[in-house]
Amino acid sequence: MKSIGIFGASGFVGATLVERLVANGGWDVRAFINRPGSAWRLARLGVSMQQVDVLDRKQVDEAISGCDFLVNCSRGGREVMIDGLRNVIDAAVE
Repeated sequence: MKSIGIFGASGFVGATLVERLVANGGWDVRAFINRPGSAWRLARLGVSMQQVDVLDRKQVDEAISGCDFLVNCSRGGREVMIDGLRNVIDAAVE
């Protein structure tokens, strides 16, 4: 089974993606969230959740270990959108 890590999984787009992947089966879904308070949609699905700050490169590196695919649905200010995405891309490349 392929593993997919989703950053921003507790947001509207990320949670919808997680729900669809779980419903279709065949994926080991790993939900990376910023705040646990907004993860209520994911809690009912029984997926693996991990709190990860996309601005912390070490956290990103540790979170993606073992993932075959990554999706970034993170949303926020410029720092999150640009620097956070850079951290995800750089970690995936390495």
